[in-house]
Amino acid sequence: MTKNSPTIFLLILLFWGCNSPTNEIHEEPIRLTLSEANRLAELPLSCMHVEYPNKLNQTLAD
Repeated sequence: MTKNSPTIFLLILLFWGCNSPTNEIHEEPIRLTLSEANRLAELPLSCMHVEYPNKLNQTLAD
């Protein structure tokens, strides 16, 4: 065995693994109704009035 045998083996294994056939999964696109889309859009907007501390020590000192 030569000194480069493990390296060559790993390269062959890498290329063999990359060329193996894949099982493609065909998923349906996500469909939202107008009410669901509005509910999702309101989630981040409902937290906009919450004020968070600007400095980390304001939370650690409490």
